[in-house]
Amino acid sequence: MTLNCAKVSLNAESVFLANGNSTLVYLTPLELSDVADDVLITALLALQNVGTKTATVGDIYLRSGNSYETVQRVRSSTSPVGMTADRIPPRVTTPFKLHLSGPLKDNVTVTLAIFNQSADNGTAAFALPILGYPAVVNRVTIKAGDLSWESSGGPFYRAYYGHLIGLSQTSPADDPFDDPIQYLNKLRLGLLLPGKNTPNASLADAIAIGAQGFSVSAIPIGIRMSNPLAMKGDDTSADPATVFRPAWGVMYEVEYVSDSGVLEDMDKVKVSENLDPSDRIRVSGYQTPSGDAIDAHGHQGRPAGYDPTQVTYAMARELARAAVVEYLKRQLQLTEQDSIDIKQYFTFTDARTSSFDEIPRSALRVKHSGFEIRYTIRKVQVQEGLNLRYQYWINISKAPSANNSANLGYMSVEDTQTIADRVN
Repeated sequence: MTLNCAKVSLNAESVFLANGNSTLVYLTPLELSDVADDVLITALLALQNVGTKTATVGDIYLRSGNSYETVQRVRSSTSPVGMTADRIPPRVTTPFKLHLSGPLKDNVTVTLAIFNQSADNGTAAFALPILGYPAVVNRVTIKAGDLSWESSGGPFYRAYYGHLIGLSQTSPADDPFDDPIQYLNKLRLGLLLPGKNTPNASLADAIAIGAQGFSVSAIPIGIRMSNPLAMKGDDTSADPATVFRPAWGVMYEVEYVSDSGVLEDMDKVKVSENLDPSDRIRVSGYQTPSGDAIDAHGHQGRPAGYDPTQVTYAMARELARAAVVEYLKRQLQLTEQDSIDIKQYFTFTDARTSSFDEIPRSALRVKHSGFEIRYTIRKVQVQEGLNLRYQYWINISKAPSANNSANLGYMSVEDTQTIADRVN
């Protein structure tokens, strides 16, 4: 076999075949073609020409994300830097762009498709604006002559702009410790050349695009705090029938913001708060995001078994109040006020993308989850008749604050006000 130019190379210049047999010979592209069909491959048998074929050397380059910032990968801009898996969220679109370099013929039609879709790998589609309405399709036909010419300071290329949308999410691995990438990054973009676009075409029939595949999963991109309320000794126990935990301080309603726009899509996600320093206020464990989450800061009374036949609610609450007051007295032995500023941020794990390690140092940051808490305990001398006594207060305020690689969390200005909770 011979070539007419050095734009490609062959892995074998000659092969020996028995009558009726065949073999594969591979071309390796070395440089782009100058014009279409400028590579000529000639097959010789006993020095006689027995066949020729032309080829064009081109290149396909992929970018994705809101600013097309990710190179050769399908990846949503909402994916944190530390996430090794490539993913797009369900329900919303992820922009992508293809650079097609080389002298493509204007009348050539190719087909862009998503391969390896299944209930476990996840499913996705292309989102197209049709008659002003978004439509989803599994394959897109691209005609070279319809593409725009662009340049980034170098050679010109043809550009195709599109949007991917996740339909169903990737399943977590059956055993994440044995095979963490069982279903991970199995979806692939591929380009089907003329003659290859058949209903049963697979990735083996296409030109694979990008360095690796991608998954579909929803992740938290923000934490919103709202409606601060003094707890005033309210019971914070998860099991109020058997345990009574009255607490003083402030609680906030917590909203977990999903990049899919739907909270329930994060059913395989777990989120934890992290506090810096962490020795003054409780740090929560990893929890699945829910619509009734509360973030509480303050002090609890000693947990006590609550049996309404033996101890009334009021009696148990007063015992707990006395315990908290004793703690605050010890903290304020040498001063009338003690304040500390605490940084708060949130981390998450996602079983769908194999980020299942529930260790805060290796978990992923929730992008917009940074807050600063001003925590103050104080004692105030008051006159009651002829007597003087101390009242003990817990004052807490919270405001968005970037810290520990987390950007500003979400919070309205009015919800950053200081809330005072009187303990006794």
